[in-house]
Amino acid sequence: ARRLLAALMELRVLRRFRHPNVVLLHGAVVDQARGEIALVYEFLSGMLLHELVDRRPGLTPFDRFQILYATSSALSCLHLHSPSIVHGDIKPHNIIVEETCS
Repeated sequence: ARRLLAALMELRVLRRFRHPNVVLLHGAVVDQARGEIALVYEFLSGMLLHELVDRRPGLTPFDRFQILYATSSALSCLHLHSPSIVHGDIKPHNIIVEETCS
């Protein structure tokens, strides 16, 4: 029940949120029989930040700056949103770097 409530809150807050560095939420699928909800996000073609760092240890300072700037921009917009949105789990496993940027 706790996961369902958290997913519903995320759906309520993010359904209208738009930012170029935040994955777009399309909607949700509800399984009433099991009491579960799955959030449906846009598909991004890229790799997780931790994979990028492992595969390309020679990222230039500019590449690193671009990733940091894009991530900071998204977080800033989330925090300035009303009501404020806190991600709560920022880590390299939760940041996708699109192929055009890598």
